[in-house]
Amino acid sequence: MTAGKMVAFEGIDASGKGTQAEFLARAAEARGLRVARFAFPRYSGSFYGELCVRYLAGEFGSVSDQSPYLSALPYAGDRLEAAPQLREALGRHDLVVVDRYVGSNAAHQGAKLPLEGFGEFAAWIRRLEYEVHGLPAEDAVVWLDVPLETVAGLMASRREATGRADDIHERDLAYLGEVRNRYAWLADRWPGWYEARCSEGGALRPVENIGEEIARHLTSELGLPLDP
Repeated sequence: MTAGKMVAFEGIDASGKGTQAEFLARAAEARGLRVARFAFPRYSGSFYGELCVRYLAGEFGSVSDQSPYLSALPYAGDRLEAAPQLREALGRHDLVVVDRYVGSNAAHQGAKLPLEGFGEFAAWIRRLEYEVHGLPAEDAVVWLDVPLETVAGLMASRREATGRADDIHERDLAYLGEVRNRYAWLADRWPGWYEARCSEGGALRPVENIGEEIARHLTSELGLPLDP
């Protein structure tokens, strides 16, 4: 079986990861490609994913109460549980699209550490997930960069529309700002990352414009017919 390509979407909460992952998947299917979709963490049907739910609900304390090394383990374990399905999907599909992957663990948990100590933690995450757990590596990572002020407005609109309470990450804007800084660090240093700027002058760019830009980049990067 031929090996497919994996693309992961990363970004802070409400940055549009699920939207852009689905836009890319549909564009690929429209070009006749076989596409598989994953999203992490898997909040139900996963032993470790259910532990992530309890963590995000604040059952184990606030963000500042957590060791990043310990709180990273349930997220890594959730992907470890899914590794056989990921490998099978890569063997049977042209493209595997993932909403959050290893970079999310590094950025979200590493935001609890000072930036000067982040490199050591990021290296530990890579060793844990790619080497110890043996996860397949992404062929490309798309970081959706959205200013914190814009994200705050998007989350407020989502709360009003859905009535869903924010989790311990979402309710701490200073923490989310640190997560964004960690993503910028990763995008500069980890291989295969692409920064998609999702706003202009404080306003979000149209979803289609962002998606088409990403598709053009990935067409060149992966050799798949993804561009519009």
